[in-house]
Amino acid sequence: MPHGLGGCGRRGVSAPCSNIKGMQTSRVLLDSATLREVLPALGCGAVEVLDQTTSTNSVLAEQVRAALAAGEEVPEFSVLFAEEQTQGRGRLDRAWGAPRSSQLIVSVAARLPGVDVANRLGLLPLLTGVAAVDAVRAVSAAAGAEVPAELKWPNDLMVDGRKLGGILVEAVQLEPEPIVVIGLGLNVDLQRSELPVPHATSLVLEGMPGGQGATEHGPGVRTRLAIALIDELFSGLRRFIQLGGAPQSVLPRYRQVVSTLGTKVVVHLPDGTTTHGVARDVEGTGALIVDVDGGGELVVAAGDVTHLRPAEGER
Repeated sequence: MPHGLGGCGRRGVSAPCSNIKGMQTSRVLLDSATLREVLPALGCGAVEVLDQTTSTNSVLAEQVRAALAAGEEVPEFSVLFAEEQTQGRGRLDRAWGAPRSSQLIVSVAARLPGVDVANRLGLLPLLTGVAAVDAVRAVSAAAGAEVPAELKWPNDLMVDGRKLGGILVEAVQLEPEPIVVIGLGLNVDLQRSELPVPHATSLVLEGMPGGQGATEHGPGVRTRLAIALIDELFSGLRRFIQLGGAPQSVLPRYRQVVSTLGTKVVVHLPDGTTTHGVARDVEGTGALIVDVDGGGELVVAAGDVTHLRPAEGER
């Protein structure tokens, strides 16, 4: 396979992993044999699973650039998983990490022919978030306890205000055919002592049964999540491409699963200023529309949003 856009290694097995407190715990590796078998049937042209890497987004983007520089064809979709990232990045280059094999860490390179990515890139984190919500809800429900995942604008996967995962989308090239890399990190079985911040959470902490291993019903939970996520994401991307990146390919479902709309928020802008208001809607570029306290409207394309809990009697 060209420039790393290819196959992967071992079948999922149990291996000791150190958490941030130094305690040893047994976690199950991704079942790479199952992923290599199932994902191509969903349309994946290249699948790779790494034990450790710096950043799946960075590595996959470099693989795509190397293939392009060599004049080689880049598959419609390429997928890179890792058991552990040493330089994981979130939005605004924030560090993102966790104990080995405690998260689902995946990046997808996608060709987007006919899409004006320069003006539609902001929709891709929303599209990816919808895919993640639907995959988490379906897999956790099948495991016996549905986790009510939802989204916080623009790129956070949440459960009742606690962060379950994050999304990072980057453009590799805009012309002649756009190619993007979509990264997602999802906390699967982090224990409370392993959480990087108090407001984080994991699927296990939210009540999903914690057994990770394969059973007679199928592969382990992280592998099932990986398959469900890729299936949902590819379906969403194909609809996005077919409609030329039209907002209606993303926003109707996004509005159903995002908790930010209708919520009192504080917007932290890149210049260091803050604005208070109520998040009203998302426009066609993926930007958030906020009705500012005291009058006026603010369209937020870049910045952080904090949800404010309603005061007593305002619910």
